[in-house]
Amino acid sequence: MLLTLTNGEFAEIDEDDFFTTQIITFANGETWSGLISEIRWSCSHRPRTSYVLGSVRKNRPVTLHRLLLNAPAGMHVDHIDGN
Repeated sequence: MLLTLTNGEFAEIDEDDFFTTQIITFANGETWSGLISEIRWSCSHRPRTSYVLGSVRKNRPVTLHRLLLNAPAGMHVDHIDGN
């Protein structure tokens, strides 16, 4: 399924992830829950990679790959193949 980003680009994610409630726990213990489709997403291009970024609750930044993996704060997450 294609997730539309603010600059007209797209990110491909599994349909199940698109319609599943996601939960984020921030380093300070605050949590957010909702659907990926409720977040306004953009793409940040870096020299060797790109990241899909969104913000939730008072502009708290979140990356799509950390959200999909439900990675706890402090855990290193890498998608070495860029997908």
